[in-house]
Amino acid sequence: EAALSKSYQVFELQDGNSGQNFWASIGNTLIIIGVICAMTFVVVLLYKFRCMKFFYGYMIVVTTMLLGYFTTNIILIAIRKYDIPVDWP
Repeated sequence: EAALSKSYQVFELQDGNSGQNFWASIGNTLIIIGVICAMTFVVVLLYKFRCMKFFYGYMIVVTTMLLGYFTTNIILIAIRKYDIPVDWP
C-alpha cells in the first residue's frame, strides 16, 4: 500500500517542516487533478470526433482493470476474514 501511494507523490513530504509539506501537498494535489482532467479531456475528444473504436477499447480496458482490482480486493478481504490458509509464494 505504501508503494502504491508513493507512485502518486511527485514531491516527498519531510518530517518537521510544515510549510514545505503544505506546498508539496498542494503540488501533488494539482498534479493528480491535472492528470484526471487530461484523461477526461481525451475521453471527451474521442467522443466528439467519433473515434468510437478507440473509445470502446478504452472503456473495455478501464472496465476490465476496475473489475480485476475490486475482485482481487474482495478475495483478499475474504481470505483475511475467514482465515483461509493460503500458501503465498
